[in-house]
Amino acid sequence: MQDLLESRLKMRRDAVYLRSADGIIFRTIKGAIELKGRDIYGTFIGLLPYLDGSIQVCQLTALTDSSQVDTLLDFIRALITWSVVIQRWDGDDEVGDPVSAAFAPQIDFLEHFSLAPIARFRQFRNSRILLVGSGLAFECAGAGLLRNGLATLCLLRQQDVARNEIVQARDEMLSKGTQCELLFVNSLDEVTQCDLVIYASESPDFRLVKYLNDQRGSGQFLPAVMFSGYSLVGPIVAKNGLPCWQCAMLRFLDNNPPSISADFWRQVVLGPVHPVERLGTSTVAAKIMGNTVALEAFKLRVDSPDPESHSKIIAQNLLNLETSVREVFAHPACPLCASQEMGLAPDDGGFRTTAVGALNIWQNRFDELFGIFQRFDDELIEQVPLRLSRVFFSSQSGAGSTYTASAIGWSMTSSDEARTNAIANAILAKAAQEYPGHLRQKDRSQDDCVRLRPSQLHGFVGSDDDHVITDYVRCTDLKNRSNVFVPSGAVHHLLDSFGCFALCPVGCGIGLGIDEAIDDALLSLSGEVLVQEVLKSTLSVIGIKPAAFSRDPEIDFLASSFDVLGTRPPAVAVSSVTNGATIAMTLPTQSSGSTSVTICPGLTPLLAIKRLLSCCLAQVQSVGINGPPFAGLIARPAVFDIRPNVDHWLERVEDSQTPDRAALLSALGDRERFLYCDITPPDVADTATFRVVRGLAVSR
Repeated sequence: MQDLLESRLKMRRDAVYLRSADGIIFRTIKGAIELKGRDIYGTFIGLLPYLDGSIQVCQLTALTDSSQVDTLLDFIRALITWSVVIQRWDGDDEVGDPVSAAFAPQIDFLEHFSLAPIARFRQFRNSRILLVGSGLAFECAGAGLLRNGLATLCLLRQQDVARNEIVQARDEMLSKGTQCELLFVNSLDEVTQCDLVIYASESPDFRLVKYLNDQRGSGQFLPAVMFSGYSLVGPIVAKNGLPCWQCAMLRFLDNNPPSISADFWRQVVLGPVHPVERLGTSTVAAKIMGNTVALEAFKLRVDSPDPESHSKIIAQNLLNLETSVREVFAHPACPLCASQEMGLAPDDGGFRTTAVGALNIWQNRFDELFGIFQRFDDELIEQVPLRLSRVFFSSQSGAGSTYTASAIGWSMTSSDEARTNAIANAILAKAAQEYPGHLRQKDRSQDDCVRLRPSQLHGFVGSDDDHVITDYVRCTDLKNRSNVFVPSGAVHHLLDSFGCFALCPVGCGIGLGIDEAIDDALLSLSGEVLVQEVLKSTLSVIGIKPAAFSRDPEIDFLASSFDVLGTRPPAVAVSSVTNGATIAMTLPTQSSGSTSVTICPGLTPLLAIKRLLSCCLAQVQSVGINGPPFAGLIARPAVFDIRPNVDHWLERVEDSQTPDRAALLSALGDRERFLYCDITPPDVADTATFRVVRGLAVSR
């Protein structure tokens, strides 16, 4: 009771109040509460002028009628409990009078947004922070740290700070009677002894930034650099923390033209190649970056409020000074983060999500600068008759120009399904393009494991000598789930140094869960085998007359939609094995003069035809959209330069049954043994949504 009466009350700045029908509603960091009473709102309004920390509670009670004192004290206790007001006592200032006076704004800031403000401020003031860098951003960062209350700022001895912002800030703090000093360290070997290391420069030495990122010890690292037209602050890097600065830069380079990537790695190897005066860096932008770094460091060391650069980057466009906070995800090519617990999804399909759930999870993976993918492009595509969506996912160079690779997805029913399919196709392209370092790191073969010779695998075209195959990857036998090691080149073409395997884009499957991905890979591989049989003329090709399309409502809709777009539906043929997979193909016309044939596999003839017609319709519908319409995978149709001979034509197509896995395996002929390898990129596996599988057919 005595403690309450001797305390002073100050209303928190983040507390909001609103009059209600029954009393008053407060919204604070602890939530929302309604205090009911006929006169309670008027009581609070009368109390509000005294909630500035100027008088004690006992003085408030002296101004109150004795019969209302207990009610007032109960009301004050409720305000304290719900963090509407802050309690302060005389003599509780433990940082000293000069310090309290000099840094009153900082303490006041902490008092209103966190608990124990004095202890938090003392934690920042006593921090050991090493500042490295150059230029105006470096000076503003150091000055900001000192003006925010840092007692000792560590600098490298070779840095010249004789007449700059940092020295001016130190002298300013000393003139206010506070302890403030600059401590020069001999080398970067003391990085591991610091609570926080900061690098700030508008003309960065990326070799040094990479070194600091790699050598962080028990402390943390906060980088701030300018590169390629942006000021980039963050992410905060901690030991064993994901992502790191190198992850962020790899993401940034993925979403920029190859020339930007070449310039970055040139500077990593050779050091800064542009003098500061030639960069034309804005003084305003440099000062903003330095002040941002100082504020982020302050929030990091006081623990509350949370810094914006935790797993994020504060990016500012240097042309218009537009600032945004962008989330960053660990990159599978980062040597520091790839070795940690990244992408370790269970092989037994332990996670499963819906298509809508997967779309929601992937929404925050899209970003123009640091995303796994860049953006959707639905607005520029006609959404009739199909719902179409396109995902941009990386910058590429070709034919003397730079373009953004993309993947198309579509649906007959909803835009969400089209977007989900576009994401799935983009993930397949990503898995096919990126070097699968995670496979080599985790799945090296042991001498006592079962290993297959290259000639036993479908697609082998090279030498079968054991000395040619130096690396093996673990696969799983679909029949008995046993582990089998196969030459790594059979799983991914980037692991094949000698060109021993002719891999097509087919044979890969994707799905929401491992079983769905296996079925998709098995279907794709079965279709590839059927194509080879057609090429060898050992499997008949049956043409489908247009009249057969009207017998199925969906096929009829797809075929008639070509007329809406001002073109004719393609001539279609199918080829299948008994009770097995089917491939549907377009037939080249004599008028076109082309021998290009688009082929899509399906579980049944009708499903294969639907898949083929929707693919062709999507190609026609997307003609004219901005940029290369089919850079990357679209719907994974295989395109062959052949002219198949049609044995006869059908006026009716029916599905006798839906084949299961056993029937699909029978389509592989004498290669009924099926192996699969999970090649899901680690950053995709982290989302617990899609899985990517590479299927392999093994000869008996």
